[in-house]
Amino acid sequence: TFSGNASDSFGGGIFNDGTVDIGNTILKMGFSGPNIQIFITGTVTSHGFNLSSDDGGGFLTNTGDQINKDPMLGPLLNNGGPTRTHALLPGSPAIDQGESDTIPSLTTDTDQRGFPRTSDDPAIPNAFLGDGTDIGAFELQVVVNHPPIAKCTSVSVVAGAGGTANA
Repeated sequence: TFSGNASDSFGGGIFNDGTVDIGNTILKMGFSGPNIQIFITGTVTSHGFNLSSDDGGGFLTNTGDQINKDPMLGPLLNNGGPTRTHALLPGSPAIDQGESDTIPSLTTDTDQRGFPRTSDDPAIPNAFLGDGTDIGAFELQVVVNHPPIAKCTSVSVVAGAGGTANA
């Protein structure tokens, strides 16, 4: 997750003069330029399932990529784990819209905090070809509430006059 980052006076969160492979990443634009900007010979390859608050420099065109959307991030806080993170706010377009192994060599079964990834909310449809992983460094932990289970015992009631009874 890149949020509010700046790279000197040249651009925003990623100012590239080399090769960038990006997947399952949130880019929230800072004050000094676009989320992705190349310098002369830089290249960017999207592996999909990225979410950018701007047009992603035109590079985010793979399956599951979302551009020009507010990722709806909370402030940088201690949300558990060894580092501060930006929590996903309710209604964030990043929730359940990712894919856990967009870049197989970087696949992990935990988020940046060490919490389990994937925690798929059954109430939110997954992205096409996605697996319900949240986009970015923070995986919203879903607790599924199951309906209560009623335990009943047999009750016998004798009907009164007219065939009615109360129990």
